[in-house]
Amino acid sequence: MMYSKSHTLVFGFHGCDKSLVESVVNGQDKLKPSKNGYDWLGFGIYFWENDVFRALEWAQHIKANPDKYRQQINEPAVLGAIIDLGYCLDLLNYRFLSEDISFAYQTLKETYRISG
Repeated sequence: MMYSKSHTLVFGFHGCDKSLVESVVNGQDKLKPSKNGYDWLGFGIYFWENDVFRALEWAQHIKANPDKYRQQINEPAVLGAIIDLGYCLDLLNYRFLSEDISFAYQTLKETYRISG
């Protein structure tokens, strides 16, 4: 089984504009999933695990490169969250890498072979 229930809580940090941090904390807004073609892990809301400084650096990068991103940042800030991992694919767990990912790869490879 590729996904298993994790009983792990992690601290996550989301780099964004200060106005968004304030509106989320005050319950006036919610984070919206990213749907960009360059989102290398797919659509969703991205957090840096246990790294508030990297999240801030990301927000600063977006501010410095406004032509590259749909999101605009005037004042870089960080929103922190406690995240229950629940059902997730843990790519740091050797069992998943050695068993499940290998099985998924072989299945995909065979599907492509059959379909041409």
